[in-house]
Amino acid sequence: MPRLRQQHALAHWQRCRDYPDVQVLCGPNEIEDLYTLAPCVLVEVLSPSTSSIDLREKLLLYKRIESMRAYIIVFQDQRRVLRHYRAEENGAWFDALHGADSTVPFPCPEVELTVAEIYQGLD
Repeated sequence: MPRLRQQHALAHWQRCRDYPDVQVLCGPNEIEDLYTLAPCVLVEVLSPSTSSIDLREKLLLYKRIESMRAYIIVFQDQRRVLRHYRAEENGAWFDALHGADSTVPFPCPEVELTVAEIYQGLD
C-alpha cells in the first residue's frame, strides 16, 4: 500500500470517535490514549446501535491499515463470529463466518479460540 494512503487511513482512524473494543499488538508499536498506530488484529462486539458502522465503514477503514491481519466481529444476538483476514501470500482479504461449534484462528498471536471460549461467562 502506498505510504500516503496508509497515512490517510491512520489519520482518519485517529479522528474517529469509535475505537475498536479490542486491539491486538504484535511487535513494537506506538500507543496513543485510545488506539495504536499499527494493530495486527482488531475486535468489535456488534451491537444494534453500531452494527452498520462496524460491518461496513470500519471494515473498509481497517482493511487500509497496513499492519492489519484480521478484523474480528463478535455478534451479541447469536454465538457467531465473523472473521475478516488478510492472506499472507498476496495480501488479499477474505472472510469466514464461525458458528457456535467452530474454532476461530487469530493470526497474532497465533492462537485458536473456540466460539464457546469467546462467549465464556456470558451465559
